[in-house]
Amino acid sequence: MIRSLAFAALLGLIPALAQADSTLDRIKDRGTVAIGIRINSTAFGSLDPKTNSYQGFNIDLAEEIGRRLGAKVELVSVEPANRIQFLQQGKVDLLVASLNDTPERREQVAMVSTSYYASGGIALAKQDSGVAGWDDVRGKPVCASQGSIYARYLAEHYGAEIKAFKTSAEALETFKAGGCVASAHDDVLLYALIKDPAWQGYRLILPAVEVSDWKIAARKGQDDTVAALDVIIRDLHKSGRLIEIEKAWDITPSPALQALHDQLAQAQP
Repeated sequence: MIRSLAFAALLGLIPALAQADSTLDRIKDRGTVAIGIRINSTAFGSLDPKTNSYQGFNIDLAEEIGRRLGAKVELVSVEPANRIQFLQQGKVDLLVASLNDTPERREQVAMVSTSYYASGGIALAKQDSGVAGWDDVRGKPVCASQGSIYARYLAEHYGAEIKAFKTSAEALETFKAGGCVASAHDDVLLYALIKDPAWQGYRLILPAVEVSDWKIAARKGQDDTVAALDVIIRDLHKSGRLIEIEKAWDITPSPALQALHDQLAQAQP
């Protein structure tokens, strides 16, 4: 009963919705929502060895979404190479997986209008490698994750020879073993990694490239779902809840996150 009431209350916030689309129907009927999350050993998604459960910013956000939909959350680990396919194939209902908003991806999935975070691409290189800036990767192998928006950018704009791997961990492992002169990933991943003593003797290649918003995604045509999620994300920004989650995970404060909070907090109801 509580879940049904919570679900009905959410839909009541969106007058334009005459009836739920198939995704909302499925969530309501099952009482669960399957959410794809990315586990990359950062504050946004990692495995707690003590409890063997997922934790991090994206996981907390997924749980907030489930609570506001009145549904139990089923977390499904996805990778950049398969997250869109998992969504399209119905293996997950939604993606909260650090998905950058790009025109190409908008052709594949439905993006929630309001972003929940933002990031850009930077790279890791050995301090004594001679790679100190983006121009230094021209004609040289750079490791990256499959599905990364930064790989194509670095190939097109800096002439890097991209070696793509299924996961960030595989790319970084190959890079550390000498298979690439640099490894390019989300800045949030590498800012966290460079603090680890295991990565002493390495430097970050800046500035960030292809800075873009992170969006929650649903399947194409699920307009009611996207509208419902937009209401949730806007409220989480307005209330400051996303900033609270960021602080809880000791993440370097995002100017984009603060700007969205300020904008929505001042907006008329």
